[in-house]
Amino acid sequence: MALKRCKYSYWPVYTLVSLCLCGVQSAIAQTSGNITSLVKQIPVGVDVSSIPNWNTVYNNFQPALPIGDPNRSPDPPFNFVIAEAWAGIHPTPGGDSPNAILQSISTNITLRAAYCELNFNDGSPLAPNTSQTGYWQVQQAISNIGDQLGTISFLAIAVENDANLVNANKTPGSHTLSKPEKIERIFQAVQAANQAGLMPIIYTSRDDWASVTDSNTYLGGNAQIPLWDIDGSTGTTIDTIDISLDFDVTPTSITPWVGYGGWTQRQGRQYALTVGNPTNAAAIAAGADFDSFSSFPIAGQYVPPTAVDITQQVAVNLGRLVYVRSTGLWYQRVTLTAHPGTSNVGPISLVLDGLTSAALFDESGNRVNTFTKNVAPLNSPYINVDIGDYVFEPQAPPQPSVVLQFNARPNYTHIRVLGGIGQR
Repeated sequence: MALKRCKYSYWPVYTLVSLCLCGVQSAIAQTSGNITSLVKQIPVGVDVSSIPNWNTVYNNFQPALPIGDPNRSPDPPFNFVIAEAWAGIHPTPGGDSPNAILQSISTNITLRAAYCELNFNDGSPLAPNTSQTGYWQVQQAISNIGDQLGTISFLAIAVENDANLVNANKTPGSHTLSKPEKIERIFQAVQAANQAGLMPIIYTSRDDWASVTDSNTYLGGNAQIPLWDIDGSTGTTIDTIDISLDFDVTPTSITPWVGYGGWTQRQGRQYALTVGNPTNAAAIAAGADFDSFSSFPIAGQYVPPTAVDITQQVAVNLGRLVYVRSTGLWYQRVTLTAHPGTSNVGPISLVLDGLTSAALFDESGNRVNTFTKNVAPLNSPYINVDIGDYVFEPQAPPQPSVVLQFNARPNYTHIRVLGGIGQR
C-alpha cells in the first residue's frame, strides 16, 4: 500500500492512496468477504452521541457478516470514533457526555475525535439574550470533552441547514443570523479550535454549505481546512455500499467526486450503511452514523497557524478617553478603516502592547482575559472587532469599531491589528 504526504501542510498524517479507480470498480457487486477487505483498505469509523449507541455498533457491526460467521473478525473493523461534544442548542440531547464516550472507547481504536455542531440562531437556552458566537459554542464542546481533550485528534465544526439551528426559537434573544453573520460564526469556531490547539475540520454537505454560506470558498480553498463531507447513501444489498472518497459509486456507475465550496477533495465522508443486517439498520436508526476517512491526524501533534499582522493595512482612529462615573471605568471607542485596495480575512483583533497601570474591559464591562501567546510581543491583551462579515476591506461608513474600557487611566506603547483564523 503506497503512502504519500497529505497535501494539507498542517495535517501531520499520511494519506492512504491505494484505492484507485480499478479498486473501486472491483468493489461493485462483490462478495461480503471482499467488502470486508475493502473496508480495511479505507479507514472507517463511527460518530456517536451515546455510549449505548457506540456499544451496539462496536459489539455487533461487521460489514455484511452476521454474528457467528466464521469470517467475522473478533474486533470491529473500526479505526476511529468521533463523539458529539456540542449539539448547537444543548450539549448532547438524549445522549452521554463526550467525556464518558471517549473514556468508554477500547484502546484498540486508533483515532478519537469530537464534533461541535453550530447554531446560527442564538437558540441555546444555556445563554439566553446572548450572542452565542463560534468561540462560545466551541468552548461548550471543549468543556464537555473535559479531561479527554488531549486524546482527540481533531474537532469537527458542523455546519448544517437544520431548522432547529437556523430558525429563531423560544429562547429569549433567539433570531436568525444573516449570511455574513453565519460565515463569521464559522470562522470564529475555526479560530477557537486553533486557539485551543485542536485541528479544525468542516463537517457539512454540498446543500448545507450552499444554504448557510452561499458556497463560500475561503475555508475550503484559501485556508484549506479539511472537509468531512455528508454524502450518505442507504442500501439493502452489498453492492450499494460506497465508502470511497475520490469517487461516487453506484451499482452501475463510477463517477469522480465533484468538489464544492473551494474543496477539491474530501478527507472524510459520512455514509449510511445497511447491508441486510438488522443490527446495522438499528445502529443507524439509533444515531450511530458511519464514516470513512483518508488519513489519520495524530493527537497532540497539530501545529495551528498564527494570525497575520495587518497593522500597516489599517487606519486606527482613537476616540476621546472619557471617565464614566457610573461605571468607574475609562471609556474609549476605537474605529478601524481598511486602506484602499486591501482585503483581509477575519476575525480581526485589536492588540494593546505595553499596557500598564490598568486592566482592559470590553463594552459589557467584562475583564478581557485573552492575551497574545504566539504573535510577539507576547502577553498583550487583545479584543476582537466586529467587522460584520468575514472579510475586512474598505467599506462605506460606518466603519467597524470597538469599545475599550479600563479600570484606570491607561498607558500603552503600541496598537496592533491582527487578522485571520490563526492563533494570536
